[in-house]
Amino acid sequence: TDDGPGGAAAFTLSGVNLSVKRGEVLAVVGEVASGKSSLIQGVLGDIKSSDDTIVATRGSIAFADQSPFILSCTVRDNILFGSAFDEERYERVLDACCLRPDLQMWPAGDLTEIGERGVTMSGGQKQRVSIARAVYAAPDVALFDDILSALDAGTSQRVFDNLFEDVDNGLLHGSGVVLVTHAVHVLQRVTKILVLDSGASIFYGTWDELQMFEPQNPLHKEKLESMRSSLQLSSNGDVDKIPTEQEAEAPAEAIPSESIITKTENAYKGEIMTVEEREHGVSSLGIWILWFAYAGGFVFVIIQVILMACDRGSYVAIDWWLATWTSAAEQSITVFGREFPSQTDGRFAQFQYLAVYAVLVVSMLVFLAARSQWAVFGGIRACERVFSTMTRRVLHAPMSYFDTTPLGRILNRFTFDTEQVDITLSQFMSIFIIACSWLVAGQVVMIAVVPFMAAVNVIVLFLYVLILRHYRWSAADLQRLDAVSRSPIQASMNEGLDGSTTIRAF
Repeated sequence: TDDGPGGAAAFTLSGVNLSVKRGEVLAVVGEVASGKSSLIQGVLGDIKSSDDTIVATRGSIAFADQSPFILSCTVRDNILFGSAFDEERYERVLDACCLRPDLQMWPAGDLTEIGERGVTMSGGQKQRVSIARAVYAAPDVALFDDILSALDAGTSQRVFDNLFEDVDNGLLHGSGVVLVTHAVHVLQRVTKILVLDSGASIFYGTWDELQMFEPQNPLHKEKLESMRSSLQLSSNGDVDKIPTEQEAEAPAEAIPSESIITKTENAYKGEIMTVEEREHGVSSLGIWILWFAYAGGFVFVIIQVILMACDRGSYVAIDWWLATWTSAAEQSITVFGREFPSQTDGRFAQFQYLAVYAVLVVSMLVFLAARSQWAVFGGIRACERVFSTMTRRVLHAPMSYFDTTPLGRILNRFTFDTEQVDITLSQFMSIFIIACSWLVAGQVVMIAVVPFMAAVNVIVLFLYVLILRHYRWSAADLQRLDAVSRSPIQASMNEGLDGSTTIRAF
């Protein structure tokens, strides 16, 4: 059952009682939305079953969905799906699934890379690779959900003949096969038949029993008659003689029988995915200039320098005024032509000093807030410019870009990398601007008070730059490696979510 809103059963599959032994093929047929795929999902355990329902499977399970799950790797890896490589069985599976002509056309044969979600393959090719994966696994239970609908008539006929016509002597000889299909013309050639309608079982048995079966429900009777009529029409159409796509394009003798397994050294011919680029060493000067240009350009830099100068100037002025204030402990002083009384004149004499100090503190706070906000606004402008440029280029990129670029890499750019530019980079640039203002202000005051400190500071600055370069060479590369390593994780997670049903089945 599938619970809908409020806990009510939106769809229920009931009255189904079946068993499939090794070497048997059960064909599940019915109209659209009759519950065929739900039956498969129930066997796999992806749909919740009621307490009085017993679903028992023995041994390994392989599953081929009607929407084939394709990994972004080579054709061989998609078929093996983690199993050991058996060359003889592998070749037999390729022939049974009619993949040999396709492999001969691809640049690296079975080592040709398939793009994400199989974008470089046709729907029929993806479906045949999915079928080959399930067959190669040699499972105890093989589940095929409407796999023939994606194939042309001739190819589907050959695949059925190779895999399901004589299961006891074929690749699935040790498997119990459940085949969901709309191809009613194959019902005469399977072991058992299950007919579903609106989640209920109409008939379960052999073809001969189906011919004699007469349901009591008029609606069910009408649907069975329609199925028999469709079977009669397909038989008159001589479906068995429909050529496959490959046969129509080339004569049978053009297909060689020798091995088509590609050697490992030729795998590079089938590579389509680009390698993610990354810089090495410290960031170039052009990157710094680009950030300042995106932040506001020359205007941003000039205003930022003025605000930092005012901020640091007010900070130094506060220290200077405190020093001046203490020098008036016993006598009055004159500052910028204004006389300030001695501190021995009483509490009233402190008000003028406090007033100047308050003005300087307020000025410093105003300039501090202004230069901080201006730096933040510059970072926001740079982030918006980078994001809009990246979005525009991705949206206008040709389809070849998406065929050769993993989706995880694109997602990484729009998630983690965007976060780094929006938050981390803006914070670090603000800290860098503040640190520069502190450095300049400190050097100016120090050299103004003690001039010979200029020579000492040059030596200290040189040693600091050496240590900084040694740290930044490794730190920058480690951060790049961390960023690059996230793209494969994103891609693998997306593939895992897309193919979770197939992965769990295997």
